[in-house]
Amino acid sequence: MTEFSEAERAYLRSQRLGRLATVDQHGQPQANPVGFFPQDDGTILIGGYRNSFAVHRPSGRW
Repeated sequence: MTEFSEAERAYLRSQRLGRLATVDQHGQPQANPVGFFPQDDGTILIGGYRNSFAVHRPSGRW
């Protein structure tokens, strides 16, 4: 897994609103605003009105 550089981590820490893009059951894109909180273990907590979860950065992506 590729880790964020210090510059990338600093940028993420300075932001509080992101967009989480998914597709619905009909294949239509949805980009929703979400709060996110970078964690010391390399995960990012993503929260919204109804959910909260952690994601890892996929290798070479993002």
